[in-house]
Amino acid sequence: MSDSEQGIREATTLLGTGDEAGALKAIRAALEAAGDDSAARHDVHALAVLAHDSSHGFHKIEWQRLLFDTEPHSTAV
Repeated sequence: MSDSEQGIREATTLLGTGDEAGALKAIRAALEAAGDDSAARHDVHALAVLAHDSSHGFHKIEWQRLLFDTEPHSTAV
């Protein structure tokens, strides 16, 4: 299992326990580990969407930032 996959699993577990701060830390580490791997970045983005939609309060802003950081961008000219 790659570091990014491990980070996504950890973040998912932490979200399940209600630890959004821990989940944010884990998912940011997963994003860093993903580097240019588009599939891993997509998985991070998908988890960020779910977390953002279920978040209430301060952490919602942090999830939104993560959404922006992982949003797929077109390379078409």
